[in-house]
Amino acid sequence: MTLLELVKHLRESILDDTGGTGVVWEDLDEDNVDSSQLRWTNEELTNLINEAILQVHRRILLIKDASGDYDITVGSGDSDYALDDRIIRIKGAKLVSNGKQLVRAEIEDLWGLDDWDGKVATPTSYVVDYETGGFKLYPIPVVDDTVKLLVYRTETNPLVWASNSVSPEMTTRYQIPMLNYAAHLAYNKDEANTFDPKRSEFLLALFTREFPGISAYSEVRRSRTSHRGIRYRDVI
Repeated sequence: MTLLELVKHLRESILDDTGGTGVVWEDLDEDNVDSSQLRWTNEELTNLINEAILQVHRRILLIKDASGDYDITVGSGDSDYALDDRIIRIKGAKLVSNGKQLVRAEIEDLWGLDDWDGKVATPTSYVVDYETGGFKLYPIPVVDDTVKLLVYRTETNPLVWASNSVSPEMTTRYQIPMLNYAAHLAYNKDEANTFDPKRSEFLLALFTREFPGISAYSEVRRSRTSHRGIRYRDVI
């Protein structure tokens, strides 16, 4: 579905917000005076849909990517790097220089080592902090290198109302259920004609029933859809 089709379904089938007789909401942007007849502008709903799409990707890890677009260029003597903010989880990491897999470690594992923050050698492990987007190599690399990543990620680009003919990368069958989360957020808008916590919680429950936020469910989804394609390019 295109963004326009998603917003249309959200407005007409879930939010009942089309502006009344004579309002052609599809033609309105947030600067148009007629947008005041809508409870949510098209731009607002686009932002909410983007957040809902992100929630789905976080819960069921839809896109596995080994394209190289998310690899890390490593400099000698530098152990700390920032992950691309579209990465949700790292599935695998390896050095280009030797082709060996890096082992994921927790900072507590390394902290107990006498040389945890000073040893210089070929890295064997990494620590990742998904909250901050931090990626740390251990030991500190002695030469320039590249860490190739196999990742689960979210959409390459967020949807934009000005380009509403574009479709999300998300598989089509998840798109309508995803809109329940966008509507959940919409009903939390703190205005008299939009704030409806009871309706918001109901829609969140519908969304969670389709996309439970538990790791076991994610594993089942991945095993059932093992045929799902991986983005490849120059994978070593």
